[in-house]
Amino acid sequence: ILILSYSLDQKSSKELLARNLEFQNPLFIQAKNFVLLAGLMGAGVSIFYFFFIALSMFSNLGGELSRSEFRFLLFDDRYRYFNILLELARRILLPIAVSFLMFQSLIFKGRLSNTAKLFWIILFFSGVITLDRGPVMISMALLIVYLVLASNSYKKLILYLSVSFALVLILGGLVTYLQYNVTEFSFIEIMGQGLAVIINRLFYDPALMSLTYSFS
Repeated sequence: ILILSYSLDQKSSKELLARNLEFQNPLFIQAKNFVLLAGLMGAGVSIFYFFFIALSMFSNLGGELSRSEFRFLLFDDRYRYFNILLELARRILLPIAVSFLMFQSLIFKGRLSNTAKLFWIILFFSGVITLDRGPVMISMALLIVYLVLASNSYKKLILYLSVSFALVLILGGLVTYLQYNVTEFSFIEIMGQGLAVIINRLFYDPALMSLTYSFS
């Protein structure tokens, strides 16, 4: 509803104010409070996981552990329940909060609010703390959708899409190398690996690709 309510044309301040007032009803406010609570819970879980669990992994980055040992370092049974909480936080709670806040601020203000920016950074951070491509790509996908909807000209749209695609390539390749404890690579290798990740994830069976990356 929030996405469809917004058009590519710029809205005047009066129109934004009227639209803002239309959403000021008890049900919408309750929904917003629920989303904020979900986001705060997700943020708390992610920050706790980073300081008390994930830091041990980063201390071994570039060390003597093999690729498979480093990749599955955080999959130890000791962290099973913490991993469940983290996945709930960064694949359900935070994406819902970020989606709601990003498009709400786009509709109401015509730009991202500070709250939306903060929760987007936390969502991105929740993937970085375990070197997991999934949450990183989710955060980038949400940002790309927002930029497309916020574009008021084809030039900006093409620019945003080009820059976003380049960032996705770089992040996809970089995270893939680092999550397997590979710290020596060139920029060309990062771009090639990023392109391979996108092709495999979008055009081949994602589940099969996950098994291939994990056990090959």
